[in-house]
Amino acid sequence: MLFGPTYGPALAWEGQRYQQTYLNIVSRTYRMTAVTAISSYKYSLEQMDTFIRFLFQATIIRFCYSCMHFYLWQRDMITKLKKKWVADLVKPLVNLIYTCWVLLKEFIRRWTEGKEKYTPIESL
Repeated sequence: MLFGPTYGPALAWEGQRYQQTYLNIVSRTYRMTAVTAISSYKYSLEQMDTFIRFLFQATIIRFCYSCMHFYLWQRDMITKLKKKWVADLVKPLVNLIYTCWVLLKEFIRRWTEGKEKYTPIESL
């Protein structure tokens, strides 16, 4: 009997009658405003949480991924450059320094002894 087809509208009418009879306009307005403000605040917090999550995923994670990618690229480039420098720069530089050292030793020997050193072809 209580859950018949007219029970819902009768209950709503009784609630409205109670509010109009026993509650003044200020308390009714305040209650509706507070409920609206709380629900709006909750919705805005959910939206802010969603925005922060999106911002985190869109920027910070991509930035970290880019930094890792740049680090790996830099490491590979440095490895390649080291190999290339050893082959193209360091070996000729060492050869140049060695040649200068030999010429300097020969110059000092000539300057101190005053003559050229004879080196037979068989010893070369």
